Amino acid sequence: WDERWHARLREVCGFILEFGRLPKRFQLDTHEEVLSQWLQGQKRAWNNGILSEKRLALLREAHTLLAERIAKWEVVGYHPRAKFIRRPWNDHLREVLTFIAQAGRLPTRRGTEQEVRSAYWLKE
Repeated sequence: WDERWHARLREVCGFILEFGRLPKRFQLDTHEEVLSQWLQGQKRAWNNGILSEKRLALLREAHTLLAERIAKWEVVGYHPRAKFIRRPWNDHLREVLTFIAQAGRLPTRRGTEQEVRSAYWLKE
């Protein structure tokens, strides 16, 4: 299983390098669809608390787009071992307003972990 997981990660990275984006679902290209489903499987594993820290780190380190996707998973509010628990909307809003008050600008996806979370939340 471990080698298959690493091989699929390499395929996803190859796709990103070739197309400059993550694979999308519901594509006519069946290989892209397979890669997209694999990423969805990683998200499900993370949601259920069964994606190991090692694999999570490998995903983050493999490419910046993968790291950004994981940050987006975290913004949505799912939490390992606590399936489908979302942070309250007001908590996200308070975090964004605090950032704006301190930084004098909207959060971006290129800052601290908290700033990235806030930027993704605003985008949603």
